[in-house]
Amino acid sequence: MGPLMKRGILLTLKCGLLLLLVLITNQGFGDRLRVLVSDQRLLSLAIFIFIWMISVATLLVIAFLPGIAVRALWAIPLGIASAAGYGYYIVQGAEFTIFDVLNFWVSSDDAGNAYNYFSDAIRSAAFIFVLFVVAIVMPPSSRTLRHTLKARYWSPLLPVLPVLLIAGVVVMRDGKGSQALPMQFSPISLSAVAAYKIKAGTFKERQRVSMTAGTPLSRAIVLVVDESIRADFISLEEGNPVSPELASLRDHWVNFGPAVSAGNCSYLSNALLRFMADRRYLVETVHTSPTIWDYAREAGYRTLFIDAQPTFQDVYGKLQNLITPARGAAG
Repeated sequence: MGPLMKRGILLTLKCGLLLLLVLITNQGFGDRLRVLVSDQRLLSLAIFIFIWMISVATLLVIAFLPGIAVRALWAIPLGIASAAGYGYYIVQGAEFTIFDVLNFWVSSDDAGNAYNYFSDAIRSAAFIFVLFVVAIVMPPSSRTLRHTLKARYWSPLLPVLPVLLIAGVVVMRDGKGSQALPMQFSPISLSAVAAYKIKAGTFKERQRVSMTAGTPLSRAIVLVVDESIRADFISLEEGNPVSPELASLRDHWVNFGPAVSAGNCSYLSNALLRFMADRRYLVETVHTSPTIWDYAREAGYRTLFIDAQPTFQDVYGKLQNLITPARGAAG
């Protein structure tokens, strides 16, 4: 086998493996493209395609850089990003957002439990990571990049561009806008934005309750928050076999009907409920709206929070769901 044929085979294997990994780790691309086209969101479509073009071009440049050390240097973070996005998609059936990145941060103490519970998905993600590193590091490299002096200096920095572009979209869209963007770069952008927000803490002050309280209609209000349960299991309809005691007292309850969870994790759903977030302006209101405890106090009630979650987790009474000693359980 001649050198030219050998190079051709390696080139085919390298490009084929990269293409396969991009397709596997970006399963929402087609659906997102169809939505943008059908809704005639031309500006969003143009930005979406532009970021994808830049990202694919960047990935190819990195994969064919002449220095194997530089290729390996970028293969590791891009591989971790690809594996993280793929693993999350296996578990949740959806891409993770900046809110999920924050969730990972506050739930870091449960990493051991997460590994035990999602070990199969983690192993699959690790396999994707290994394949991605192999695809980037394996020969051949580009002779053009090797012999072009300017390219040797700017090409190793090229991955910063898609990371900045995606981060810019997320910031401009108040935490949204990362859907179906390249998973090789998107997790890095989301992590960078989340880290900046956590470090800077640049949020507006929480507003005061603007409503005027009337005469209390009851001596006490008990808000029970459960999780991982369908609405019909705690239905107030007569004859409910699961919670008949609740159904028998339905005249004493205010039933708002079935509700949609604010997130696919207790941390998000619980916090957004307490913070009285508005789904239309989620990022802003989660930081500025009066909390549910603020409304209760304004109505003349004394607030009390009882949390059963730490009693069955190995956290020794640690506060859960974004409740901190500084903020207090009552908001």
